[in-house]
Amino acid sequence: MDDRIYVRIQHLINGQKEGRRRQLFEGINRIKGEFAQHNALHSSTMARQIYKLCVQELEMRATQIWENIARVHQTYEAPNPESLSNELKDLFKKYISTEAKELTDVMIQNLMDRSFAMFCYLNTDLQAVLEKHNAEIDLYVDSLKYSPKQSENSNESSVFHFYGNIGTVQTGMNAHANIIQNLSLDDKSKLESALTFLNESLVKIEEFSAVQKEEITEIVNDALNEIEKQKPNNMKLSTMLTSVGMTIQTVASAQPAYQALKVALLPLGITLP
Repeated sequence: MDDRIYVRIQHLINGQKEGRRRQLFEGINRIKGEFAQHNALHSSTMARQIYKLCVQELEMRATQIWENIARVHQTYEAPNPESLSNELKDLFKKYISTEAKELTDVMIQNLMDRSFAMFCYLNTDLQAVLEKHNAEIDLYVDSLKYSPKQSENSNESSVFHFYGNIGTVQTGMNAHANIIQNLSLDDKSKLESALTFLNESLVKIEEFSAVQKEEITEIVNDALNEIEKQKPNNMKLSTMLTSVGMTIQTVASAQPAYQALKVALLPLGITLP
């Protein structure tokens, strides 16, 4: 693949990394704070909660990495050789393996009782993430193979269909894009209601700091604005809403909002745990 693709992917990943790290450390500090109140910083329960949080973070980063790879690949109208599937899988594995190592180090550094460290390696979780996204990569490559072939005449327009439920990718001077919109008005209304309900619920959720609530509200409002657009960006919506879902998933008082969001996202092809 073109060297520009690797550079652009790395730039996108780097741009998202600090935000992900900040959110992760806030989550870990929140867990440690709760257990400190009960003098239980050396408990296996705290270790398991930190482990679970890092597994969720690994899954979130995997989603972002793959979306970045697919986005850049299509933007640069990269050729689609027979080896493309393996190239994309190797690239994804390279990036997500680095993230898994970082998250493992974070877990071990934050364990007050190092005897639990042996349980905190992400090998099994990393393998599950690789298998899931390898299937996504195969589907992506197949969608490129079976899309209408580009005309050799540069004066003719080319159409590129995005592989998700909503959206297209438009490239080239003479290209045009057809929006694929599978959301019915009822599905759209349910999604908007779920996001509005989440915003209202944040006021009552004590587990989040004021900064966290502000960040989640900002993402939710951005998603609501994106949904209202004539041509919503599927990749942007997927990243934003998956991030919100993973953030509130383990918070007990946020469960009603989480479950409403989980159901509302199914028509977009987004499946939360």
